[in-house]
Amino acid sequence: MELAFVNPSSATLFAANKALPSLVKHSSIKVLSVRCSSSSTAGAAAGVVERPWKTSDARLVLEDGSVWKAKSFGATGTQVGEVVFNTSLTGYQEILTDPSYAGQFVLMTNPHIGNTGVNLDDEESMQCFLAGLVIKSLSICTSNWRCTKTLEDYLTERNIMGIYDVDTRAITRRLRQDGSLIGVLSTEEVKSDEELLEMSRSWDIVGNDSPSSPLLMISDT
Repeated sequence: MELAFVNPSSATLFAANKALPSLVKHSSIKVLSVRCSSSSTAGAAAGVVERPWKTSDARLVLEDGSVWKAKSFGATGTQVGEVVFNTSLTGYQEILTDPSYAGQFVLMTNPHIGNTGVNLDDEESMQCFLAGLVIKSLSICTSNWRCTKTLEDYLTERNIMGIYDVDTRAITRRLRQDGSLIGVLSTEEVKSDEELLEMSRSWDIVGNDSPSSPLLMISDT
């Protein structure tokens, strides 16, 4: 590719090629030739280009047969749970550590989650009980003076799956109309949609909706 740049104030011509006879007739114009080269990476040579953004790498398959493409954060793998929604505008960390959500995927109707990060003071208990977190938009930064880590790091450390960039409004309407549905979260490409659908239809929340051990509640009062 040939490029030429002219700086009118200094009457200097910057060109990527040497053959510019029509532009260098006047001796008052100074010419500077520049050679540019680009190095190809191993990935580019192999035909693989790494995108600067995350692509869909997860699926939420509901027992009604619907499949929702999403992007993952937190833990990876495959998890089954009952999908419910929560309309809270804030307090996602309290929801994560609330024992009443054991065995459930909690869908947050508030679109932007993770902007305040997490901290130890806001935990309802010493562990996460929900099976997964479903949100529309994951904050790429945190802004809170009490924040100790990001939501993504928090879920990864506790082996909790999360997905984002999914149509949470459409799923909420479905849940509101049909009631809670069993779903499967998966980042495993080897599992087909049919396999995940069968998992959702053969799973029962009874026996999975309560903590397996006594709870230690933390309170300053």
